[in-house]
Amino acid sequence: MLFTLLLCSQLTVSLEPTSQVVRFGDSFELTATISNPQQLTLAGYQLGFGWDADSLQMPSAPYVAPTDVLQDLFMFMFNAPPHGSGWASTPLAGDGIGREYAFLLGISLSASSYFSGTSGNLFRVPFIATQATQQAHVGFTIDEFANEINQSTIVSDSSGSSLPVTLIDAIVEIVPNISVSGTYQIGSSFSLELHDEPGHNYWILASLAPAYIYLNSVLGTLLVDTTSPSFRILGTGVTGVTPSVISRTIPSNPNLVGRTAYFQAASGTGADRRMSNSCQFAIL
Repeated sequence: MLFTLLLCSQLTVSLEPTSQVVRFGDSFELTATISNPQQLTLAGYQLGFGWDADSLQMPSAPYVAPTDVLQDLFMFMFNAPPHGSGWASTPLAGDGIGREYAFLLGISLSASSYFSGTSGNLFRVPFIATQATQQAHVGFTIDEFANEINQSTIVSDSSGSSLPVTLIDAIVEIVPNISVSGTYQIGSSFSLELHDEPGHNYWILASLAPAYIYLNSVLGTLLVDTTSPSFRILGTGVTGVTPSVISRTIPSNPNLVGRTAYFQAASGTGADRRMSNSCQFAIL
């Protein structure tokens, strides 16, 4: 399908993060780029993309750098507050929770600023990674809410005609994050997999009781009950270039059947310590 689209379209608009792995608390930028191998004369664009407010913060509004193209008139039209008023037609895309939607527009106002180069940047969006909510990647999806707002991504030429365009989304992974896999019956084994940058000391926390204790903006939120009699530190180590994996066996205790086990990682020391997401399973 992608091969067919590439044959039909002469332009490609991509979202590109400055890093595909971002640690909780770190900043990065998402850049919108355009590829124009046939050097068509371009005069403007509009572009919408969805992003995840549960995993990311937009600390300031999108902007254009002096070298960006099609920027005589640049408008960041809609987004969730504080950098926009949200969407009347789709309130869930502008409530600051879950998936959000940003919509931007750039226009060249004179022939001297039209773009006919082979590649260029359209705009940049600053983000800060918050505490991971899952091990799966967080996506930036072009036209995610295009049907709801009745506006799709468009690139136009100097006559104002819309040109065929291929759209390429982006993903980032927020670390530290943790996941669990295995067989969850008493007497069986399971494995916990931690992702983080190399060189961080880590502790894997386990409890039969959940918690929700906000520690601070640096550490994040504690999601396992460390005051429960069931609380254990299942393993420690130092993160490497590959995921850190520990395997354990569920005790053959019938009293555990029906209980839920909760896990979380604390990774880093001092100012670098961060809490991961939590994961869980019901014991069978």
